[in-house]
Amino acid sequence: MSPSIIPACRKRILVLPLGAIALAALLLVGMFLLLNGLPIVQAATPVSRYVATTGSDTSNDCTVSSSPCATVQHAVDEANPTDSILVASGTYTGVQARAGITQVVYINKALVVRGGYTTTNWTTSNPTASPTTLDAEGLGRVMVIVGTINPTIEGLSMTRGDATGLGGSCPQ
Repeated sequence: MSPSIIPACRKRILVLPLGAIALAALLLVGMFLLLNGLPIVQAATPVSRYVATTGSDTSNDCTVSSSPCATVQHAVDEANPTDSILVASGTYTGVQARAGITQVVYINKALVVRGGYTTTNWTTSNPTASPTTLDAEGLGRVMVIVGTINPTIEGLSMTRGDATGLGGSCPQ
């Protein structure tokens, strides 16, 4: 719709389409935010986080491959949605309670958890040559995924989970 002029008692009124007014308002707000130094929200760039049995969770955000975290859960806690958690070969144990459920890994954001790496090769996952195991040792579930999310879980073996009394179990 193009601007039109409506005659009215010796005055000319310029009528603009509603979309043009909305666009102008958005531009003004954007310029105000930019000129006043207020942050403009940008999407986070996915980050790789590293986990190895030889790592440490203490004061570690898991983003340095030569200084990995020790637990998958700590890497998940440090991660933002869309991050990738690369897990080196080995067996990862240690259950903890979250939201009334005991498990090795509790995931509540869409991210990637991939096993099969080595501490000398974080580029290529090979779960056959470098098996990565999450072991609940019969003390709880191995992994709990909550929310309306779609995480990617690859290259991990999960063993000795126990969901007795919690619903959800594997047939024997």
